[in-house]
Amino acid sequence: MVEPVAIVTGASAGIGFEAARKLAGNGFAVYAGARRVDRMDPLKPLGVTVLPLDVTDDAAMRAAVGRVRAERGRIEVLVSTGNGGGACLHQQGQDIHPA
Repeated sequence: MVEPVAIVTGASAGIGFEAARKLAGNGFAVYAGARRVDRMDPLKPLGVTVLPLDVTDDAAMRAAVGRVRAERGRIEVLVSTGNGGGACLHQQGQDIHPA
């Protein structure tokens, strides 16, 4: 059986950290990203791949997604808890770019 693949942003603390931990414990191949990489060290023994990732950096997001797709061929789950400075209440549609 092929492992489902998940990307979790904001995985250095709180909901993101717990989501990465739970997904890994339930058989997912997990790629966890955050700016504070050292705080994700406890996830490594669970088989989680830790990525330095700033969700406000489009190029970094594209690179992370590209890496996961290159290594795994697919992404089934995205848990996006990295706040990147808060909600985008005033964003226009053309200002939001898919990763």
